Amino acid sequence: MGWKIAPPKLTIWAYLYVLLYFALPFLSAMLLLDIIFYLFFGEVFDACYGVMCLLE
Repeated sequence: MGWKIAPPKLTIWAYLYVLLYFALPFLSAMLLLDIIFYLFFGEVFDACYGVMCLLE
C-alpha cells in the first residue's frame, strides 16, 4: 500500500506572491480608475461622484 504522506500545502511565500503579483496590482488599478472617474465627473460633468453624495 505504501506510505501516506501529507499533501502539499501553500506556504507563507505562496500567499505573499499572490498578494504581491495579483492583489496589489489589482487594487492599484482600481484606485487609479477611481481617481480618474472622480476627476472626470468633477471637472467635466460638475457632478458629485461617490457614495457620500447620496447622503447630501
